[in-house]
Amino acid sequence: MTVLAVSTWHKRPDLLVEQINSYSVALDGDVVHMINVNTDFEEEFWRDAESLGIDFSKCGNVYFAERPMRTCYGGVAHAFFNGVLEAQRRNLKFDYVYWHTSSDVMIKPGAMRHIRRYDLGFKSSAGRIFHIETSEGRDRVVFPDAPESRWLRAISADPKSARTLASMGMPRLYKMRSEGSFFRRDIFFEIMYPLLANMSMHEMPSEPKDAYPIEEYLFAHCVEFFCQRNSVRRAHNLVFTSRSADKIISPDEVEQVLLSEDLFAVKRLSSDLDAPDRLLARKTLGLVDAKKKAPKRLLRAREARSEILP
Repeated sequence: MTVLAVSTWHKRPDLLVEQINSYSVALDGDVVHMINVNTDFEEEFWRDAESLGIDFSKCGNVYFAERPMRTCYGGVAHAFFNGVLEAQRRNLKFDYVYWHTSSDVMIKPGAMRHIRRYDLGFKSSAGRIFHIETSEGRDRVVFPDAPESRWLRAISADPKSARTLASMGMPRLYKMRSEGSFFRRDIFFEIMYPLLANMSMHEMPSEPKDAYPIEEYLFAHCVEFFCQRNSVRRAHNLVFTSRSADKIISPDEVEQVLLSEDLFAVKRLSSDLDAPDRLLARKTLGLVDAKKKAPKRLLRAREARSEILP
């Protein structure tokens, strides 16, 4: 079983190397990485990689999109689909599609063994009730309450989202963070068909003023549509997103992931490669003989996990 891990990136090629290494270990080396480097940062990214002496060919099974796409905050779904298409075009072999971003890192092994037990990993929650209105030949998503978020306002303003949601006929807009979601290849395209039948990846918003996270809303909606009609083995996303004020994973949150049976990665770690949280991740994965010590409480969590899990 091989996982196609599609990631979007923009800066810090040294952090990308660490991410690739962490995923390769956690997925037992049975992974193909497809990276989309945001075209706004492409020149800077490769210049920095050269200055740091980074050779991605030495990482193994790493590919970069030959036709990379521009991404922005809230606008990355098109790059994900482009990565899957590029893998197909290059005839890369894979059995699962896995989606993540530049902010997450695996911090413990065993993810591959976990993925093999399921058809998909994407838990979602019911959101706002909505309906579709048509005025002057234009469909629009209408929420009974005025949308409070920037994303819901953008969804309301995009007739393509109305067309997509109307095709599935469900009364609530589902939502879930998509980092760490995975899908068996043979059902991935059926799951995403309602989206791609109504909105091509080139029509997905990529400009900051229009963007909204399709991967959080419309992905979730497609997953619910499929799961309500099929019997599937379903798991949670593998990535835990920090709830701390600075969005950096806290020691308590790291401990929670290390003790969990279905969480394997975190979003996000410190940007400093020598920070204690990154040091712990490397030690847990066996990637480094660390010179510095990780916090004792986190090492105890790691030891406790080894006693609980096979």
